Amino acid sequence: MCTGTATDIGAPSTFTTTPKYFSANGVFIVRDAGGLYAVSSKCTHQGVTLTAQSTKFHCSAHGADFSLTGAVLDGPTSTALKHYTLCLLSNGNVGLQTTTVASTVRLNV
Repeated sequence: MCTGTATDIGAPSTFTTTPKYFSANGVFIVRDAGGLYAVSSKCTHQGVTLTAQSTKFHCSAHGADFSLTGAVLDGPTSTALKHYTLCLLSNGNVGLQTTTVASTVRLNV
């Protein structure tokens, strides 16, 4: 359950292994075998919005690539993408919070 302020981003069933972009929050929500996680949509090189490709996030400005878990694959940056807290709201939907968490943290729903 969520503690503190969280933004309702929808029902858990709407999230798949294909990253879902939330422009208002600047994040992608992704599902893997461990559950759901939120990863920043901003390149750590110069803050350009990333695009989701089938197996990675790509920065069109300078060619940086990140894995779907946010790890640097190549490019001018050496800093991984930030991960943010996800929680379950009382209505059963997923909540997004602004606190950062380790890249291994998942919401198991």
